[in-house]
Amino acid sequence: MTIRRLDGWWRLFIVLVAVHACLVGIYAWTVWPDVSQIKISLALINELSPKALEASQRINIAVPTRHVTVANGDGFEVAGDLTPEQVNLVIAEFNRALNAELSERRLKLAQKCLLLWLIPSAFVCALGFALAWVRRGFSSKNDDRGANPN
Repeated sequence: MTIRRLDGWWRLFIVLVAVHACLVGIYAWTVWPDVSQIKISLALINELSPKALEASQRINIAVPTRHVTVANGDGFEVAGDLTPEQVNLVIAEFNRALNAELSERRLKLAQKCLLLWLIPSAFVCALGFALAWVRRGFSSKNDDRGANPN
């Protein structure tokens, strides 16, 4: 079946599926996850390496703290006596965990949008085939209801 031989129903189906894909794309674009939407949580802290976790949780009351900021814009306090390498390790580990969480959220959204597009499209296609099958049943060429019995 070539493009020139598509009947009107197939062309309508293609246009509807394309319009629906555009609407799903607009939805995905408006809710696409950004790193700034991810907040620091216990699950995110558990993703840190043991060295970074130890450095981030070592706060001594007698030592002043230092404020650090990670990729999502959130900040937290670390011990002021940490070396620059330790501070960079903590920041790098938090950024790695944030990016892993961001990738996971984006993948989930992409899967959701694919299903949001595919399931209704398949349903409309199946409905079209079912209606065509019923229609063929009512308008068969071998219909002899009006034929003369003689």
